Formats: sequence, structure tokens, C-alpha cells
Amino acid sequence: MAPHAGTISINPCNIQRGTLVEELYRGGGYRPPWLWSIIEALRIGKEENPERTIISDPVGAGSERGPSNCPECNTRAARVIEEFSITQQRELLERFHCDCRHLWEKVVLLEDYTYGAQLRVR
Repeated sequence: MAPHAGTISINPCNIQRGTLVEELYRGGGYRPPWLWSIIEALRIGKEENPERTIISDPVGAGSERGPSNCPECNTRAARVIEEFSITQQRELLERFHCDCRHLWEKVVLLEDYTYGAQLRVR
């Protein structure tokens, strides 16, 4: 992180109509990030840079074309990200739990072996 940055904003990509990202998405070459990935980036970023403000406001969180986890936790995960961005309380991220985290962890491990191929979750 830049030594003079006071605030770091993490802006995950969503899928906009008529874009290259949409073409990749339709062809199975792109999936919006997991909300777990954003939560971990915020948690680790704050742990390593406690003096900096680290924020994220994922557009379309929980939707098919935006960052998402599972239907059971999408709304809660988005709320935790928003609350952390306001309060900077890392404990909010650390306490958040859903059973789908285990699936996300497996996907992250397997992506090292797929050479960029998308791992779909249905």
C-alpha cells in the first residue's frame, strides 16, 4: 500500500451490460468475486495497516452480477462490509460466519490448479 495513502478503497468488479466483462461472464470466463474475498481483503488490510482507513462498498452485492456468497448470507455479508467500512472494527469481519465459507476456501485452493478456468458454484 502506498506510504502516503490515508484511505484505501476496495472496489470489486460487477458485471455491466455491454462490456467485455459481460462477454467474459456469458462465456463462463468471469465470475464476480465472493463477498468472502472482500471480507478477507478488508480484514488482512486492516490487520497489516491499522492506521489506515480501509473501505469497500460492493455495487450489486448479493446479486447474480455483483459480488456474492450464498443466498443465506449475502445480505448479512454486505451489511458487515458496510459496518466495517464505517467503524473500522476488524472484529465485525472476524465474527461473521456462514457455512458457505468452507466452499469459498475450497474454491480459493482449487483455483491455483485450474490455470484461470472459472470454478462455478451452482
